[in-house]
Amino acid sequence: MAQKLIDYISNPVTFKLLIEMQEQKQTTARKLAKVCSDIPQASLYRYLNRMLNDDIIKVVKENKIRGMVEKVYELNMPLHIDKEKFKNENSREEFLQLVTQITMSILRDFKEYTVKEDFDTAGDGSLLWSIPLYLTKMETDEVLAEVQSVLKSRFDNTPTSERKLRNINIIISPPKNFEVKSENVGE
Repeated sequence: MAQKLIDYISNPVTFKLLIEMQEQKQTTARKLAKVCSDIPQASLYRYLNRMLNDDIIKVVKENKIRGMVEKVYELNMPLHIDKEKFKNENSREEFLQLVTQITMSILRDFKEYTVKEDFDTAGDGSLLWSIPLYLTKMETDEVLAEVQSVLKSRFDNTPTSERKLRNINIIISPPKNFEVKSENVGE
């Protein structure tokens, strides 16, 4: 199931549905369609059926509404990754597979974007930053908490003609060990 979940997380549309389901705890296709109005209804139902078949979500109850049955869905597992559990239960190869899959998803998005006729990074705000910083583990955790706080303030945004779905990907590469030279050379 871990590989299937990675597949869904690396797809921006299904990842959006998973995030919304995690926020709502239990939800229906109708509620998801309201919040995710940029996803065509037929696609939404197709994604829900796939996630159901792959045991990513489950039906927790069924409501009868005017002769129809409305399914109430819930995630089958939390989306957050318990770092210790992940480290203990997954091999280095599986971790590298996760990194590769997410990185390939980002590359796919940029490749699709760069072949569009309306390619305009300045106009639509697409960008890529790489900022080398010297940070302790505690400082790294603080930076992540600050970024998460800023992003959480936008989670409830709904799509508009100006507001499009964007994936903000945060990658913190493994630390590099450089020899630290004394600032007081020659003393």
